[in-house]
Amino acid sequence: VNDTNPMQEQKTTSPPVTRSSISEDESKPIQAETSLEKHLDEPTIDLNKLFPDAETDLNNLFPDDEVKSLLKKIIKNKKDMGLIKERLAAENEAPEDRDEEKITQNFLEPDKSE
Repeated sequence: VNDTNPMQEQKTTSPPVTRSSISEDESKPIQAETSLEKHLDEPTIDLNKLFPDAETDLNNLFPDDEVKSLLKKIIKNKKDMGLIKERLAAENEAPEDRDEEKITQNFLEPDKSE
């Protein structure tokens, strides 16, 4: 005859459920829903308009909305980087031009100390 109660054995073998483990499990579906909601709110992205030089139908090649969104962000970032490079190039040219103007002015003007 066993002196142990089967209910006691089940209680001791099952891991205790903590509040933090429950909150972690609940947060995962919420994050997935917010990601889906972002894509549902966006209008459908036409990859053929983003890449007009492409010879194949990119919408059929990349049917996933997340991939389309990623490609759109890549194009936007590429344009932004181009603008930043242009601004930096313009800023770098401007001080050199000013220095050249000063050198030219100093060369053409006679020294007043003489």
